[in-house]
Formats: sequence, structure tokens, C-alpha cells
Amino acid sequence: VGARLRIAPDLMDHAIEWLSARGKVERRGAHLAAAGWRPVMGTMDSAYRDRVLADLRAAGPEPPDVVALTERHQRDPVPILRLLEREGLVVAVEPGRFYAAEEVDRLVKTLRVGMTERREYSPAELRDMLGLSRKFLIPFLEYCDRKRITERRATGRVRVAQVP
Repeated sequence: VGARLRIAPDLMDHAIEWLSARGKVERRGAHLAAAGWRPVMGTMDSAYRDRVLADLRAAGPEPPDVVALTERHQRDPVPILRLLEREGLVVAVEPGRFYAAEEVDRLVKTLRVGMTERREYSPAELRDMLGLSRKFLIPFLEYCDRKRITERRATGRVRVAQVP
């Protein structure tokens, strides 16, 4: 924004911080919005949102990617997926693939219960534990590494100790 308006970056950052501290704007990732603003969807968009969410929930631990959702609905699902992500209903596990949030919670719980601390688990052991095909296992484990649920080691992964 500052570059298009020809405002010094430091001044822009200061203005955003000032407005944010006074509750005038909210940071939403790389975007700014008026405090309290929420998008309003029409009937068609709302129905589409519900269909996409239902597709992800029905798919369980192996959800369709953005390309498959686009083909299925003949419409770009990314704006709706980002909205669902902000609502906490879906999680972007890898670029172009979103999971229903409750499925991510279930898979993470399975890992935390099934993995013993400090023991290294091979991908095959984790595949059996989670019941995922390799296509879905590796991106999910990489997500878990980023979230500090697991840590990748030379021949497998270990569970990261939970902070009480």
C-alpha cells in the first residue's frame, strides 16, 4: 500500500501500529481491515461455502486439493477456503490442500497419543498409525514439523514434548 501511495515505509508502519493499538484496524495476515469488519456472503456464496466445507469434512484425512475442488464445483475455491481458514474451520496443511479443522485435530491427537516421547518413528510406522497413504502422510508430517508437534530426524520423526 505504502509504495502505491508513495508513503515512507517507516511512516506507514507507524501509522498502522498507531491505528491498531487504538482498535481502528485489525491485522489479518498480510491484510488490514477496519476493526470488527466481517465479510458478508450472498446466498449463492454461502451455499458454496457450505458445499466446500462438506466436501472437506466428508473426505476425512485425505481431502481433495484446490484443483479437484475447482473441477468439482467449476469455481475457484481459494477465497472461500481462506474465509473458512479465518473462521477456524479448515487448516492449510500444504499449499493447495486444506483439511477440515476437526480432522487435523484428530490426526494430531492420534500422533500425540500413539508416539512415545524421544522414540524415533519411521514413516511406515506413522503411516500405519495415522492410516494415511504416503501422498498425504508426508505433507501432513511436514505440517506437524512446522507446528512443533513432531521433529524430523535422520530416519524418522520424534514427538515434540508438549508444554503443560
